[in-house]
Amino acid sequence: MPTKTAAKKTAAPRRRTAKKVADVVEEIPTVVPEVAEETPAMTESAVEWVAEVPATVRRGGGRKSTLQPVAESLAENPGNWARIAVREKSATANGVAVRFRKIQIGEGKFESTVRQTGDTEFSVYARYVTA
Repeated sequence: MPTKTAAKKTAAPRRRTAKKVADVVEEIPTVVPEVAEETPAMTESAVEWVAEVPATVRRGGGRKSTLQPVAESLAENPGNWARIAVREKSATANGVAVRFRKIQIGEGKFESTVRQTGDTEFSVYARYVTA
């Protein structure tokens, strides 16, 4: 019975199908001169100075955060924990907690955590902490 090392030695060598560099270069598409002329070059004349960066234009008016009113309420009571959401899955509860931590009001920040409070119930708790 051949060993594994013996099987490796008796295996047929793999064929190499590497292409020559010249063959590969011929396959690379070249830039069409008409397209190259239409593309603006990055030059100093392309720089436009502005006083402020404009706001992003959102299609359909954008979606307002449902967490903003909750965040404002917590900011009025800094340091106090509050249950802000209940979800059936831990992943969706964690998503709420992560999004809530990104909200910024004033100098403080938000802390949030998720706790399982039932068989299929996950509660999101948050608080506003002043700096």
